[in-house]
Amino acid sequence: MKSPFFKLFIFFFILFFILIFSVIYDLAKYDPSYINRKSVTFNINNLNSKKIIKVFNYINNFYNNFSINYSNKHRDYWTQESNLLRENLPEKKIIYGKKGGFVEGEKIEEVEKNYSNWIRSHGGHSSSRFSSLDIINKDNIKKLKLAWIYNSKDGKKGIQANPIVYNGRIYLPTPGNHIVCIDGTTGKEIWRYKVEKGYNAAKRGLLIWKDTKNNIDKLFFTNDDQLISLNAQNGLPIKNFGKNGVINIGSSSVTPVIVDNKIIVATFRPSLEAYNIFSGKLYWKYYLREIDKKVFKSKDFKGGNPWGGISADIKKGIVFVTTGNPKPNYVGVLRPGKNLFSNSLIAFDVRNKKKLWHFQETCHDIWNFDIP
Repeated sequence: MKSPFFKLFIFFFILFFILIFSVIYDLAKYDPSYINRKSVTFNINNLNSKKIIKVFNYINNFYNNFSINYSNKHRDYWTQESNLLRENLPEKKIIYGKKGGFVEGEKIEEVEKNYSNWIRSHGGHSSSRFSSLDIINKDNIKKLKLAWIYNSKDGKKGIQANPIVYNGRIYLPTPGNHIVCIDGTTGKEIWRYKVEKGYNAAKRGLLIWKDTKNNIDKLFFTNDDQLISLNAQNGLPIKNFGKNGVINIGSSSVTPVIVDNKIIVATFRPSLEAYNIFSGKLYWKYYLREIDKKVFKSKDFKGGNPWGGISADIKKGIVFVTTGNPKPNYVGVLRPGKNLFSNSLIAFDVRNKKKLWHFQETCHDIWNFDIP
């Protein structure tokens, strides 16, 4: 007969094995849709359990502290530059701007076709914030009088989204997580759509798109980890887009763009993701962080999320996205590497599914000074 100690040993061994298996399972993630990443990844950023994340962060911080204090291998990433380098910099450096304006050799009208409607928050896909309407101008603006006030009456939370205007109608989110359509002449509400999940519907914008194939004006916006499509005429979901007008995406707060009937969203995975504009079917994802292999062969970091917005040159099929700072946000001494592509402006070729270039404003940001 086996002793109680042996049974106890077997019990703890099985418990330990289950714990290790759970951690490995939580670290692993299978996603074959990425262009620039392996289908299976083992990464701390894949973790779902808050307790396991806490343990891993403790181990990670301990290891990084050890690297700072006892290793010369990563010294160039931890130490400040020499005072002499700063003293020898010129007092001023002039960088001359490009001649020719927004698009070299092209008219702005060729990039953004329609300025009479405000089809997307910030104007259009290029986010130029420009309208060709000229009835109201600098000579008569002082004569304007209040025409109407609209009150959604569903909360007091602030609205970060720039409303869109299309064919005399205004579309915007409300504090109570509704999307509303307003008559631009009278200020009366035409319809409202209640977003059931979350509280960030169209947090930083929405867009309208003319579906000439089905002769429908469609409204698109993100709601945390959802992309939603509505009929702009009546506020009803587009049923054949995902599941009753909703598809699951990576968490996103910014307005999508449309290139070649592909709707492109920037998510907090962080990633660029391309979906079929009619069905919502996923085409591909592009991972918006790059591991600096010269520092740690398998080291990844958190943050660098595209929360500030994206723009597109729909003629050339190029998407431009800005990314935020890496985490931890305010003190980055426990985070090695240059943290590509955080604090960056990234140009991505949608048609050829590749990054064209990136400009990193600050490498290894420890002051929370990101481009957005």
